[in-house]
Amino acid sequence: MIFDPLSLQKYRLIYLKLRAVSGSTRFYLLSLINNQTSLNVGQIVEQTNMEQAIVSQHLAVLKKADLVAVAAIKKERFYSINKVEIEKMISLCKHLRKKGEPTEIELKNAYSKILEAYKYFKLLLHPVRLALIEIMDRKGAASVNELAELSGQSQSITSQNLKLLLELDLVTKKEEGRKSIYNLNTEQLRYLHSIVDKYN
Repeated sequence: MIFDPLSLQKYRLIYLKLRAVSGSTRFYLLSLINNQTSLNVGQIVEQTNMEQAIVSQHLAVLKKADLVAVAAIKKERFYSINKVEIEKMISLCKHLRKKGEPTEIELKNAYSKILEAYKYFKLLLHPVRLALIEIMDRKGAASVNELAELSGQSQSITSQNLKLLLELDLVTKKEEGRKSIYNLNTEQLRYLHSIVDKYN
């Protein structure tokens, strides 16, 4: 089994953390807090001209994702960056597709990588695509017709999902006559597991 319940939980946790930063407003707030030691809600409202309720909502999402830390001083809450969590996230984004970066990625220039990683995990964690991966893990190489029959999906839905798995570099495709034969890219799956394990 490629995605046992424990590993699937790790993948989903990473997806939720990436989703928390995938919105440009939350990324902006994260960057703002990162540039200063700590800020309270009032200071953030003053610097952003956003409504206090909206700032508080966004901060709650970032806190839940463990990307910001909160310290209570008297009756005020001050927000700071969880540097360890941010560094782990940026490292995962950098290594996701084995594309080495010539320069180090920092939070200020990481938004496109975070967005790319978020989309990657969102596409991967779709139930039909996960089912196709598990079927190919058990069966080995298979045609679209075979995979459609085994997954209980139509040929067109199976083809669409295989195309996305191909884009994610998680399957390989070869032509045999008129048939397209798909197989798991086990090397990429092992690599993906390794970077997810490092994150958790």
